[in-house]
Amino acid sequence: MEGTYDVVEFEISGQSYAVDIHLTREIVRMMPITPVPHTQSHLAGIINLRGEITKIIDLREMLSLKGGEYIKSQKIIVFMPDATNGVHAGMIVDKIHSVIRVDAANIENVDENTDSSMAEYVKGFIKISLDKADRRKEGIDENKIIIWLDIEKIMKRVVQE
Repeated sequence: MEGTYDVVEFEISGQSYAVDIHLTREIVRMMPITPVPHTQSHLAGIINLRGEITKIIDLREMLSLKGGEYIKSQKIIVFMPDATNGVHAGMIVDKIHSVIRVDAANIENVDENTDSSMAEYVKGFIKISLDKADRRKEGIDENKIIIWLDIEKIMKRVVQE
């Protein structure tokens, strides 16, 4: 990898994740989700977003993360149709942190020895060095790791199902 990448950093179940900003159409507030019977458990349901029926993915369920009930403070990241094989789709996140620019030197690739059910959906690991003030603010003592998700692969799987 070379260059820099702009990503949206967000949180699910206490872990920081990121997706490419150019694949993100918008971020909307949590709204009532209509369940769809007889679908995969990671499909939370559908919403009517300004006249478009939009599938909503629960990534916690898909990646077997601990989770809880949907709450009003959560957000939905809605993706560009190019990222979702033309399907209107979004995913639930607990918090949106920020848009960050990441240098390729701060990204570690996922190797084939990574033993995780989600490894195929990860583009890499973003290493963020925080100064002491930021560490206190973030409540951590070490450098931060953000899991950079390959949303196109995730959505391809979801659409195929």
